Amino acid sequence: MIRRHNQKTAALAGLVALSALLTACGPSYAGTQFNIRSTAPVPVSLEPGRITLPVGIAVTARVEPKSTNNHEYDEYYQLRLTSQDASVADVKRGPLEREFVFIGIDEGSTCVEVVMNGEFYECIELIVQAPQS
Repeated sequence: MIRRHNQKTAALAGLVALSALLTACGPSYAGTQFNIRSTAPVPVSLEPGRITLPVGIAVTARVEPKSTNNHEYDEYYQLRLTSQDASVADVKRGPLEREFVFIGIDEGSTCVEVVMNGEFYECIELIVQAPQS
């Protein structure tokens, strides 16, 4: 009886250790990096914590999730960006993998949700300003 209990305990400890090992082997989210792919006629700002666009401007950027450890987010991690208020700004998939088009629609602010493989990671502030005269 004691031997069977020890076997169950050892098996459970092995599963816990394997789970911890698998968790430690993956990337740890540290934000996003934007690489602008299109040229806007006016200044735009795409920073890890804030995006700023004028009304009526669209800009395409490659978006790379960053990790705090040595494990990077490879193509297995399907990235999705969604505007919480599409009446202020919208986000559409670009022509290439991890490229997105950010569109300033109306003055105001909203949040761009960052989701990978169905898991929410953060919301990036997106501010749409009046066009400069």
